[in-house]
Amino acid sequence: MRASGNGRERMSRFSSAAKFEPERLLHADQAPVWIHLVDVEGLSRDGFPLWVGRQGFLARLHPSAEALMVAAPWLEPGCIVLDLAGSMWSAVDVLDRLRLAAPNHPVVVCGCGDVALAVAVMKVGAADVLDGPVGWAALADAVRQVLGAQPFRSTAAPTRTAATATISTLTHRQRGVLREVMAGKLNKTIAHELGLSVRTVECHRAAIMTRTGARSLSDLIRIGIAAGL
Repeated sequence: MRASGNGRERMSRFSSAAKFEPERLLHADQAPVWIHLVDVEGLSRDGFPLWVGRQGFLARLHPSAEALMVAAPWLEPGCIVLDLAGSMWSAVDVLDRLRLAAPNHPVVVCGCGDVALAVAVMKVGAADVLDGPVGWAALADAVRQVLGAQPFRSTAAPTRTAATATISTLTHRQRGVLREVMAGKLNKTIAHELGLSVRTVECHRAAIMTRTGARSLSDLIRIGIAAGL
């Protein structure tokens, strides 16, 4: 999950600030792969099909979570990019249903600015979570990763044994901070509950990322989930 600003003044939830060179991700003998976008506010649709085509994929736009649910049993092979800002449906509810309706389609959830929500959606099967507005390059990286993964599982998802071993390298204080992060708490709240300064919590979180080898909050959440935190 990557931090970024919010605001309806932007033209698209997916930012075009990051330049991304066209790249073919499929071989000629492979079946077409579809990227299914659910974007209830319609902010990202203008550039999405063009961008998807440049990556060698095909795009399918779904105007709502309800429309996706109706189409789920017949979705073309690929992955789902889910942006439910402004929807009556929660990402957790949608993912819970998709595990049964479209079990072979990994899901990338966009706009997860809340850590608790990021943890919740990954626990019910999200392959990755991204904060919005999302740059094309970040989305491309996420799509590449999830398309190489098992359904509802990240390629980087560690085993419980590996995750537990990784967590064991943390200090007692770092493990305590990580448990609070996994509970979806903000740095200020963690600092208050553990009797630390916010700056100290930030330093502990940075050290946790280094020791676990996590490149993003999504990676760290995967490790925590696998370890049973």
